[in-house]
Amino acid sequence: MVTRPTPTSEQRRPSSATNGASTHRPRRSREDRRTEAIFAKVKSALASARACLPDLRADMWCYAEVQRDRVKLMLAQAMLRLALAFLLLISFAVVVANSVSVLLAGIAGGVTEAIGGKPWLANVITGGGSLLLLGVAILLGLQLRRRSRMRRLHRVYARAEARQAASVAEAGKRATRNSKEDPDVVRS
Repeated sequence: MVTRPTPTSEQRRPSSATNGASTHRPRRSREDRRTEAIFAKVKSALASARACLPDLRADMWCYAEVQRDRVKLMLAQAMLRLALAFLLLISFAVVVANSVSVLLAGIAGGVTEAIGGKPWLANVITGGGSLLLLGVAILLGLQLRRRSRMRRLHRVYARAEARQAASVAEAGKRATRNSKEDPDVVRS
């Protein structure tokens, strides 16, 4: 059997190297082993998640591109609908303008026959009459709009007054209840 010589004080490690702590490792408790097992499982789960990240990133990028294309398609369809609506509005305006001009020409022809063959006077009467009818229609529309607004405002104000009256009545009831419960309150 070989024996080792015991180190002398010069050969011993300085106490500052271990900070005064012993190098002996205590036995791990059951809880420590359980905690380490949980950390090992978490580490394993993170490693598997890290392995899936490139695929996940590719899937998310694909999803983002699909959503971008979907938005672009929706915008293109909206622009197409807007253009079609604009063309429909213009064609409707052309049809109405043509119909009105033919109608006014016919009325002007009838007035020309009625006043003895003066087409300029018939055109003036027809144009003035159509402008007068347009002005009356605009005034009636504005008057109806004003009445509608006033009715709506009256309803809103009536509801607000009813709510205010209800809240005042409720406050009065609470004050009466509180004064009955607290006899120290001075009644006026």
